[in-house]
Amino acid sequence: GRHLARDLGAALAPLGLAVRSAAVYEARAVPWPAGLGARLAGRRVIAPVFSPRAAAELSARLPGLAPGSVVVAISPAAAARLSRALGACGAFSADPMAMQATVLSHLAPVG
Repeated sequence: GRHLARDLGAALAPLGLAVRSAAVYEARAVPWPAGLGARLAGRRVIAPVFSPRAAAELSARLPGLAPGSVVVAISPAAAARLSRALGACGAFSADPMAMQATVLSHLAPVG
């Protein structure tokens, strides 16, 4: 990707591996539909977050969440970029399968 959490080539160099890198995708923030923040206010939200940049974007756009909401971060680096308010609703998953299980467990009806 164009925006990397770490430089894999540099990480592998000490092992004697030569790596040639190429960006094959770029994740871009998109505008939210008008009024989405207001529509989410007071509602339970389950938000998977797949990168530190996505965590920062979500935190900037959604200052707080209703009780019962959860933000599921794919990594400690992503969780670290959540605002204090969103981080208080946070759950961390160590891998994509654990992340899926965490999101599904929170989709069960509340109450």
